Amino acid sequence: MKTFSTLSRGAQRRSENNTFDGVGVTITEPNADAPTTIEDNQFQPQFGGVDDATLEIKHNYNSTSPVMIEGNTSPWSATASEC
Repeated sequence: MKTFSTLSRGAQRRSENNTFDGVGVTITEPNADAPTTIEDNQFQPQFGGVDDATLEIKHNYNSTSPVMIEGNTSPWSATASEC
């Protein structure tokens, strides 16, 4: 199970200082003027699956809705170019 968040136009979303044990976060198609920040979270796999405790950003086409990812940790690491 993943954590989902839906935002209306102009809303800002900040996910900060959480521990995601065995679940992940998916940000898909942010609405206009709805920037998102994922910061200082821990992504901890519990089940050993490929998408266990992942962070996914999908269809981020709107330039007024940047998704900023800063200071998160996990037992493994990958850069955006590796994903």
